[in-house]
Amino acid sequence: MYIWIFSVLGKSYFIKLNILREFLLNTIQYVIDPENEYTEIGKFLGGTIITLSPSSDNFLNIFDIYENDFNKNYLSNKLIQLKPFFYLIFQDISVEDYGKVEEIIIKIYKNHKLTFDDTSFYNNNSFVNTLNMPILEELYNEMLLYNDLKKYTYMLIPFVKGSLNFFNHHTTFNTDSSLIIANINELGEDNYKYGMCLFATFFWNKLKQNKNKNKLIYIDEIWRIIGGTSTPVTAQFIYKIFKTIRKLNGGAISITQDVSDMLSLENRKLSEKL
Repeated sequence: MYIWIFSVLGKSYFIKLNILREFLLNTIQYVIDPENEYTEIGKFLGGTIITLSPSSDNFLNIFDIYENDFNKNYLSNKLIQLKPFFYLIFQDISVEDYGKVEEIIIKIYKNHKLTFDDTSFYNNNSFVNTLNMPILEELYNEMLLYNDLKKYTYMLIPFVKGSLNFFNHHTTFNTDSSLIIANINELGEDNYKYGMCLFATFFWNKLKQNKNKNKLIYIDEIWRIIGGTSTPVTAQFIYKIFKTIRKLNGGAISITQDVSDMLSLENRKLSEKL
């Protein structure tokens, strides 16, 4: 497992060289790019460029579940993965209230005939298409029925009907590319964390595929998702990726210019692990 933290200028140049080198070695690579620094090399190498923004036609559904080579229990594992994303949105939600939200999430999957039985994810021996996954609006509509969750339902409005409604779509791009650059530059400072968590979750699932191939995930400006604007639940999810990725025949690279940016969550405890 690689963990590289840069505190000097030239980090993007070094990362581009590494992307090129690993590309020549046929390594599968995924890049979370908040500063739009890796789009050009991605295009040059024929990779898939995903620009997440209000004006883009690229969409990624947080509820997607993918077949993998490592651990099944598809719905159970997905519920665990969804928690960091929704804790970013709901922030101060209690354990009890999140339990109610999770119960609703289970219900919207069940509405698509997807259950804790792994066989429900297969149709004629083929894994279910992502178009058969729920989207955020379905969660929002169900939560409207719960008066005690009204506060959190309102928090979903920007993601369903407002400025961030591009989170409320089925996935529209080829998820099987061996080089994917996730350009979230247009999300804006306050919203980077949502895009980073969305793609970290997606890439984490993709890393569990192709168990015999080498894989790398790059998270640029990582402090945005583990620093003071994050939550302990979300930051622990990122830590888990770095902690366990070697078991998936992969590596993770964190990138930042200022190490002090990473030391602002929970008295530096999590960042010091990274």
